[in-house]
Amino acid sequence: MTLAIVAETDPLKANEDGMILMGKTSVTLDTVVAVFKQGATAEEIVILPIKSKVHPKKAAFKGRL
Repeated sequence: MTLAIVAETDPLKANEDGMILMGKTSVTLDTVVAVFKQGATAEEIVILPIKSKVHPKKAAFKGRL
């Protein structure tokens, strides 16, 4: 078995306003930290980009998000 070492890119990107975004999404790092502190599970946090693309205001007010 061969071990492949692959360099991963940084998932955090700063936009033109200086906000830190998660990867190629419009979800900010602040949002991820806030929902984590509110008790969101990893599974709930992973779907943030999907919810924010559907309707950002609905996603912000639905459940803990």
